[in-house]
Amino acid sequence: MKYSKLTLILFVMLLLGSCSQQKQTQWQVTFDKNSKEPYGCFIAYQMLNEIFPSADIKSERNLFREIDKALDHPDYGVNKSRLSIVVCRRFEVDSLELDKIKRYVHLGNTLCIFSEN
Repeated sequence: MKYSKLTLILFVMLLLGSCSQQKQTQWQVTFDKNSKEPYGCFIAYQMLNEIFPSADIKSERNLFREIDKALDHPDYGVNKSRLSIVVCRRFEVDSLELDKIKRYVHLGNTLCIFSEN
């Protein structure tokens, strides 16, 4: 009887101690669409469906793969203006890539870039 009360008291103390521990905030800049941490894009990515309800939303890691598809295959996405959103720390392009971007936008597409640099 004495040991069961002592065991119960220790269990309750451990339970209360573990409940008071706060989760450490991760301040690493990821821009990950699934991350709910301060530099994650979870809320923004989820809101795209509400902002653009009739849009087909896809997540693509390589912007220029999508641009090349649109430029190389004129029937790719016929009568569809695309909105490409880029979120990154650093966005650097050379003259050839800049030319592709200009042609992509000239076809009626939109490119929105959110970048630190």
